[in-house]
Amino acid sequence: MDLTSDQTFSVTQFGLKTPYRSLNDDVRCDVLILGGGISGALAAHHLVRQGLQCMVADKRNVAMGSTSASTSLLLYELDDPIVRLSKKIGLQKADRVFKAGVEAVDGLEEVASKIGFDMFSRRKSLYFTGSAADMEMMEEEFHVRKQFGFDVAFLESAELMNRYGLVADAAILSKVGAQTDAYLFTHALHRFNENKMCGVFSKTTIVSLDFQQRQVVAVTEDGFKIRAKYIIHATGYESQEYLPSKVVDLKSTYVTCGKKPGGFESFGSEAIFWNSADPYLYIRAADDMIMIGGEDEEFYNPTLRDSLLQQKGRTLMKKFTDIFPKVPLQQEYSWGGTFGTTKDGLPYIDSYGDPRNLFLLGFGGNGIVFSQIAAEILTYRIMGKPHALKNHFAFDR
Repeated sequence: MDLTSDQTFSVTQFGLKTPYRSLNDDVRCDVLILGGGISGALAAHHLVRQGLQCMVADKRNVAMGSTSASTSLLLYELDDPIVRLSKKIGLQKADRVFKAGVEAVDGLEEVASKIGFDMFSRRKSLYFTGSAADMEMMEEEFHVRKQFGFDVAFLESAELMNRYGLVADAAILSKVGAQTDAYLFTHALHRFNENKMCGVFSKTTIVSLDFQQRQVVAVTEDGFKIRAKYIIHATGYESQEYLPSKVVDLKSTYVTCGKKPGGFESFGSEAIFWNSADPYLYIRAADDMIMIGGEDEEFYNPTLRDSLLQQKGRTLMKKFTDIFPKVPLQQEYSWGGTFGTTKDGLPYIDSYGDPRNLFLLGFGGNGIVFSQIAAEILTYRIMGKPHALKNHFAFDR
């Protein structure tokens, strides 16, 4: 499955990492994780910290799927604000999901610290109106979040211009948010996990799964067998092939970037910016670069996706200039990727068909945050412990 265009930011900036070897023997483990991206790496990390022996197998080079194209925003907020999400799942559940996001951002910071990964930075989240028509929703969203105890402030147009040079009618400023580099974070996690009873294998394709009474037997295309007590599918959008019914709609998304102009070196050092448009626009700084993402399209077609890169890059740059007119940013390059959405914007974290057959599907704009939540839930499940959020993300919710 072609998940990204060729020139993604992280691979361009940091280069290809030393590849992991392919599996060349029969092995046993407690948990086999399919997928070596950020989701699989976080799941393995939670499991090895509980003393479980894990294996990660990826059919391509590790972290070269959707992880390599991630813009690595870490927000507790979902694509839908609480006031919209509550209409789908109820206000109390929506509040609990948002609070789980806060806990997950904190948890990711703790993980980064634990493994000695220094490319994790706290940022505020500035959620601003995409148009004047969104003012009423933004005010309602602010009051609901305040009611439920979230640390937020409401900013109007004059303050947005004075503080950020941003043209918008209003915004909610949240204290909780962060950014990282998912590609480098994944490799750092794998290096740490390898020292804690976790084998990591690239170019290792699983062609069959046999669920037996006490184990799962996975067979690679080279004929090697992996015997595990549990299997976790962390292959993102490619996990759909293991499910009998469709659970995700695949879409194309775009990002463009440019070097910070002189005099604007501090741009983005306080907050991540994103708006209430549909599809929404988001902006963040990465060292000396500024990224602008959005312009989603309702299709999965790699050829068409990539043919639109230049056009989408220009559109994103124009939108940036419209809302940050004082920043003379010049476009340098663009890339595209695939992402998935579910019926309610929430991930799927559950077993299917067999209690040993577990799925970690962090679909939506909060993939890394969802993966942190999922890694905790699935670790609890494997350890035989209840988790308060188990039913929130079940297939039959």
